[in-house]
Amino acid sequence: PTVFICDECVELCMDIIREESKSSLVKAGEGVPSPQHIQKVLDDYVIG
Repeated sequence: PTVFICDECVELCMDIIREESKSSLVKAGEGVPSPQHIQKVLDDYVIG
């Protein structure tokens, strides 16, 4: 295809993708429990 995308548009798109990537990484890490919380839960079920 014969298409031209200006450098300014490419940079704008790259900025948008970077911002979306950052926000999705933050969201992915929100549900991870702390090691202390994991140990507390396991202590309720593991004997010995």
